[in-house]
Amino acid sequence: MHAETVPPLPPRESVLLARHLPTVGSLMQGHTTLPPATVKATVGALLTRAAGNPTALLAEERELARTDGGNITRIHADSAGPVTPDYRALLDRWILDTV
Repeated sequence: MHAETVPPLPPRESVLLARHLPTVGSLMQGHTTLPPATVKATVGALLTRAAGNPTALLAEERELARTDGGNITRIHADSAGPVTPDYRALLDRWILDTV
């Protein structure tokens, strides 16, 4: 059996995939009491860490879902981690400040 290496997803496809994940997607669609800046920072850092790797993105999703028993309202924007400019620009367009 031969396993093929899958190249990383481009940022736009990574964000689209993230929107379909239960916890991350819920954040991105505004089903949270977190301020938009915190959502953008959290999701952006998660996407940056996953670096376009779908398996890593799923691992980040599982980790976020475990955060304080799923209570993601305790996440703070300043503790999320760095976000690449590509993800920051996409999230600024796709997550409204009225979330």
